[in-house]
Amino acid sequence: MLRLIAHFVGSIIANAVILYIVSEYIPELWFDVINQAGTNIYLMFAILWAVFWFFNVVLKGIIKIFAIPFSILTFWLSSVIINIAIIYVFWYVMNTSNIGIQVTIGNLIETLILSVVISLAYFILKKIL
Repeated sequence: MLRLIAHFVGSIIANAVILYIVSEYIPELWFDVINQAGTNIYLMFAILWAVFWFFNVVLKGIIKIFAIPFSILTFWLSSVIINIAIIYVFWYVMNTSNIGIQVTIGNLIETLILSVVISLAYFILKKIL
């Protein structure tokens, strides 16, 4: 049980760091976070992590279960499409909610690159934790 809690806390910190690094230090990925409410940067990335975690773990997990037949037919290419869709849903929810955080992303190709980078970061994170 303690290992599960440690994994979850490590995941929280690592996911927030991944989002922070992507938005602040890698401008080529066309992912930017604008703090309109003037909230604490750590609180802002904690909110971003919570929303992104929900979409990336919970919602994507449910969608992937229903997309298994399509995934088999497309040799798992549908997982890339699902990742891009999750990023666009995340972008839409963050920009339409009134919490003072605006997320900007690029066009479809740029979002594809962002999706691959985030997927690789999650893969490395799972191997480390």
